[in-house]
Amino acid sequence: MEINYELIIKYLRQKDSKLTAKTFASQKSILNYSVNFPNKFKELFTDKFYRFGITNYDTNKNNISFWTSLLTLLDKNFLIPYNNDEVSLINQFKEQILDMYKKSKLSSFLKEYEKIDMRERFKLDTDLVILQYIVDILDINFMIFDFETENIEVLYKKDIMNPWKQTLLFAKFENMWEPIMLIKPKGEIQRTFDYNNINVKKILFTPELIKYYNGDKINKEYIYIDDISDIVKIENPSVDNNNDSDSSVKTDVEPAYNDLNKTKLNKMKVKELEDIVKSLKIIIEAKRITKQIMIDNIIIKLNL
Repeated sequence: MEINYELIIKYLRQKDSKLTAKTFASQKSILNYSVNFPNKFKELFTDKFYRFGITNYDTNKNNISFWTSLLTLLDKNFLIPYNNDEVSLINQFKEQILDMYKKSKLSSFLKEYEKIDMRERFKLDTDLVILQYIVDILDINFMIFDFETENIEVLYKKDIMNPWKQTLLFAKFENMWEPIMLIKPKGEIQRTFDYNNINVKKILFTPELIKYYNGDKINKEYIYIDDISDIVKIENPSVDNNNDSDSSVKTDVEPAYNDLNKTKLNKMKVKELEDIVKSLKIIIEAKRITKQIMIDNIIIKLNL
């Protein structure tokens, strides 16, 4: 074949063409390294991170890319070349996680769904309800890198993200999903992450890129805390009940801010937040004090 100017231009145009759901999907078992990620994401990962090609559809042409991605991250043995075996394992997993149904474990907006409702929901396309149910039941975090919008979306249990819990990383374009993993120095594959990973830490420090997955539908904002002692107090409030000094401080500051909540704080201007921080005598030890950092500290102080 003759290589000429027209052929080169055609190749370059194909290479630079806009990504679609079809071109996003990698071939099964193929590693697509972070050098091929969108520019915003490249800066957050080392070159040892990659998205992994999985089975996208079952024999009935149903999109199973989320489920194969999820099980690839949860089970290192879930690397099977036969669709029927994968579908069987997916169905087993769905049954297991549905059997773990307990309303007390669920986010408030999920409590309207009984077990039978959730079972029917699992037959539909993956949506916020399914994702939040999995996160609540397994008590893990999801971090989703949207290759279409170039935003990062997160899901986690309760109101505040605990970055020390196991976090699964996903790549996504429209309704197509792929797992993101890391090749470690000795060739081992890392499938789950937490705050100990420098890249996850870097990502959490870019709140301007992060939002809660479909958070507008459930009025939930992205908030995280990395201090273990604060996390213990929030997740186990009874632990700190006997601290007299804390009680006296709360009595002094709460009345003036009884009507505050996370939504109102997020709508406030920076100057308003600065005034609240000053009034509550909150000391923030950070090189760059952002709006989100102030909100996080106010929430902790007022136990919102």
